[in-house]
Amino acid sequence: WLSGDEKLKEMMATGDVYANIYKAIKGTADRIAGKNLFLPVIYGESPESLSREWEISYEDALYHVRSLEQLFPAAFRWVGQKCENGEAEDHFGRRRKFEENENWKVRNFYVQSPASLFCLEKLIRLHAVLSGVARVACHVHDGYIVAAKKDTWREAFRLSVDALEGPSDWCPGLRLTVGCQAGRKLNEMSVLRKVTKG
Repeated sequence: WLSGDEKLKEMMATGDVYANIYKAIKGTADRIAGKNLFLPVIYGESPESLSREWEISYEDALYHVRSLEQLFPAAFRWVGQKCENGEAEDHFGRRRKFEENENWKVRNFYVQSPASLFCLEKLIRLHAVLSGVARVACHVHDGYIVAAKKDTWREAFRLSVDALEGPSDWCPGLRLTVGCQAGRKLNEMSVLRKVTKG
């Protein structure tokens, strides 16, 4: 959404984005491998580092990096924006200073800074819609834990999904698909809704 990369949008709209990315490069859909490849490279991991991390040849690592850059030119241009006088500005106009050799931190800032505000917007909306039905027990970035009673959990589930998947006031046009789980213990949760997008 932030980069405006049409190919990335297309892959997000047609299933799991990470599985689609890996399939475009390697021919088979593998969500974990796609995520482990795409995220480090988009944040600036070099072919040398990728070669060591994946225990593959430098040539293969270079192929992976170049394949991603060719698949998503707009995304790589956007995330690769340079700082002016050591300062970067995010989508919402927030500025941050960086050292000269901190390119990966700049890339991370362009993505994570607006993402944190988007998650905050969703937290505020979730808190408001659940009033009198359930409560937000805690959250970590884009993960929200809602506490509901036996007789209100279905309503809390519906309200939560509507709030989290609904349109954003701060990022018009950005919509997400969420996955939900329920249970009495965090380590014994059952899936209520399967995630279909990354």
